[in-house]
Amino acid sequence: MRNIYQVLCNIGFLKKSYAAKFLFIVFVCVDLPLILFVSLIARDIADFGIFSIFFLLLFVTLMATILTIFVIEQLTEPIKKIHTTISQYITDKKVPDETVKYEDEMGDLLKMVNKAIVNMDTMIKEKKDLLALLSHDMRSPIEQIAVLADIVQMEEDPEQREEYAGLIRMLATHQLNFLSDIIFMYKNDKFALTERDLKQVYIKEMLDDVIKRVKTAAREKNINIINRVDADYIVKMQPELMAQAFNNLLTNAIKFSFNNSSILVESEFIAEGMITINVIDSGIGFNHEIKEQLFTKCAAGRAGTQGEKSNGLGLFLTKKVVEKHHGAITAKSDGPNKGSVFSITLKTEYSPFFYGQVEERQYA
Repeated sequence: MRNIYQVLCNIGFLKKSYAAKFLFIVFVCVDLPLILFVSLIARDIADFGIFSIFFLLLFVTLMATILTIFVIEQLTEPIKKIHTTISQYITDKKVPDETVKYEDEMGDLLKMVNKAIVNMDTMIKEKKDLLALLSHDMRSPIEQIAVLADIVQMEEDPEQREEYAGLIRMLATHQLNFLSDIIFMYKNDKFALTERDLKQVYIKEMLDDVIKRVKTAAREKNINIINRVDADYIVKMQPELMAQAFNNLLTNAIKFSFNNSSILVESEFIAEGMITINVIDSGIGFNHEIKEQLFTKCAAGRAGTQGEKSNGLGLFLTKKVVEKHHGAITAKSDGPNKGSVFSITLKTEYSPFFYGQVEERQYA
């Protein structure tokens, strides 16, 4: 049943002003009854004593006031809605989804409260995801640094020691940059990437660096990683975040690949202005049931081919990073032990197929 506030919201000269609704109710419930009462007794006013008129006016005024209070209480509906909305979010974390139709000041306030709660809930979730990203993606490189440090201690060949030291330096530098970016985003509540955050990156060069970071883990299983991404593709990205996304894919590929196998990273030009990077392995693969959960936060972690631990968060966090770049990530497999293909599709600013050749670049 519609209440008085909703009825008043449909009256043309009242619907956009909350104060006008109050004045209208006061006029109808107080002023109008008094005018009618005085009009009725005006002819016989001489027959009443001064006290009789006073008490009659007092009685009518009290009745009108009681009626006004009752009707005005109906105007508190949007305030009650605001209270209910805030209470439900505090107690049950329920995000408001009701469309606000009121056009007056209280309607605007209710819209702002709903929007503030939605934004706050999104911000809280984003901060949780950032912290999860930080805790998840810092662990693997630190483990690699620890392994490399042990190898350096046992290695007698100076050249090999220098190579391992370089890997340690590269991993540490990357993680420091990654940590700085995450802390900056966390402190500034900055979860959407803007043009100022993006840089033009030759994606093959970036993938070469990522492959170097996972080189130690691949070497332990004698896995060869082949980078066949076209050298001319440029992608606008936040380099540290996107590198971490591909790092997660390659780390997973190594984890779930068998010893003495290969991992292929290749580019696929699917449409003008779009590039797909495929990470292909011949490891344990997955079935349809697992595929449905791969990119969710509740995905169950699976053990690698040598019992490597996994908490299942990596692909969820990778998907978040890719989506922040307005990209897409997919996965496919023909079944258990038939390998898998993880694909990231991004916008590219250059394609030799459409735009011809650019300055030739050399890669190590």
